Amino acid sequence: MRRLAVLACMTLLAACTGEIGSGETPELEDTAYAVPANGIVYFPPVLSAFKASPLATETFDPATGPAELTSLPFDPETRKFIKYTVECALDEKQEVKFYSDVYTGLLGECPSWNEKKPNTDCLEAVSGCLLARQNPLELRVRFSPRGQRAENPSFDAYQVASADTYEPDFLGTKISSFWTSCNGTPGELRDCGWNAETALTGTCTPGALVSLGAGAKVGDCNNALGSAISGDMAMRACEGMSGCNAASVTHLGSNNDTCDRNPALDFVCPASGVFSAMLSSMKAGDAFDGSIGASSSSPVEFPSKIIDLFSVLEASYYGNMFHAINPNVTLVPLGHNEGYILKLARGSKEHTGFGSPQVFPFEDAWCCYDPDFDSSYLDDGRVCAFQPVLDPKGKPAEANLCMCKSLGPCNTVKKDSRTNRCMVYDQAPDFGDVDHDTCRDGASVGRKWPMTVFLHEACDMVGQGDDGGNQLCKHK
Repeated sequence: MRRLAVLACMTLLAACTGEIGSGETPELEDTAYAVPANGIVYFPPVLSAFKASPLATETFDPATGPAELTSLPFDPETRKFIKYTVECALDEKQEVKFYSDVYTGLLGECPSWNEKKPNTDCLEAVSGCLLARQNPLELRVRFSPRGQRAENPSFDAYQVASADTYEPDFLGTKISSFWTSCNGTPGELRDCGWNAETALTGTCTPGALVSLGAGAKVGDCNNALGSAISGDMAMRACEGMSGCNAASVTHLGSNNDTCDRNPALDFVCPASGVFSAMLSSMKAGDAFDGSIGASSSSPVEFPSKIIDLFSVLEASYYGNMFHAINPNVTLVPLGHNEGYILKLARGSKEHTGFGSPQVFPFEDAWCCYDPDFDSSYLDDGRVCAFQPVLDPKGKPAEANLCMCKSLGPCNTVKKDSRTNRCMVYDQAPDFGDVDHDTCRDGASVGRKWPMTVFLHEACDMVGQGDDGGNQLCKHK
């Protein structure tokens, strides 16, 4: 079992918008920091006010909001909880201001929470999202969420996969080529002013020569790849699912003006078999219109679809985190804006607590794993971590906190069946993306709004281990 300070959360793998540095849509998510281990969510009066109020700026404004929420501390755990709740619940056009922070919606599970208090469907859909986004290693990991949303169409796994605008270093380092504006700066080797919306991901055959072009092709301008409709363009290729800067070790090549003003380049497909291609104007900020095409004598796909890049079914997460908080878990403040530490009463038959092998702060939070994973995967790597706490006498101690209770495999057969924990294996309308539904909780009640997680590789959430042989993510 890992010894860690906090639990972490995930973000979605996303398609792109046109803004510098943006590119977040609900279809892809990445992990960053998850449901906080020590925060307001464990304080029942605050939680009651939170779920009885709109998820809006006015709720946290002393002039208009309830006292329980307008007096919240500006500590890291409170900020995380509000930030990730906003991202799960609201869509990308909605914002919530909390003190000096402004949080933008992303996943759109229930945008109506921005205007009125949420109903049970909304709370359950947001809970599944929050639980799915946790990651004990605090690593930024991309994954594909699948399932129905309470107030939006289901996540579309058949969209093309955008290139990530963050470095593949698990720390969430922004790639300056996307996040730094530099209008007027020319050159295909500049590390600023590239467009996130035209950066996409593909797959190729390791060791094979791959050709990319936007109205051009190396050595053959008469049989151009892609398109060049208007403007002078630059192009860049990078190893992996992230874009890159020109000096990055993942940089495979940059080009401008191979055929007139149209870019093209060749590269050898990396061992991972995954690459990203970026397209922008030659001079940052100028208008352009074009698209990248790819060819190879061996199999190549560009752009790839999310469902093809993220094909490892991991787990489903569901329940209502806002419904039942363990009475054996209470909060002790550390100081002004310094957060809290959990104090545990001794465990009993009714509620886990100090002395229990696992402590469940949320008593209506559930998860199940795909049977191709090891039975200890969730408990020993994904949803549990040792945390500093206070024992019943107020003395420093540790406890194994778990954000959801693992109920074993999600299914025994890969189809709809009442023998499965998730009785609907692949719900309508988009069959083939394998999004579970009607997942039974600990009382065998079917829950409607699970979030089903797909990974690119089986060890993405728990790490490969120092020797690259992490048995937790050993996959059949």
